[in-house]
Amino acid sequence: MKEKKTKTKSGFKTKKEATAAMNEIIYELNKGTYVKPQNIIFITITNELRRN
Repeated sequence: MKEKKTKTKSGFKTKKEATAAMNEIIYELNKGTYVKPQNIIFITITNELRRN
């Protein structure tokens, strides 16, 4: 059985903006390019960039 994915986001000024954001996330999920937003400390990012 496939697990359902849920994502919430708020603060849109119009329904049109909310629909556009939803469509973009669905597109990224289907394409396999969606990256879940995370709280990352700045030093972690700079360390990753230094390694590359």
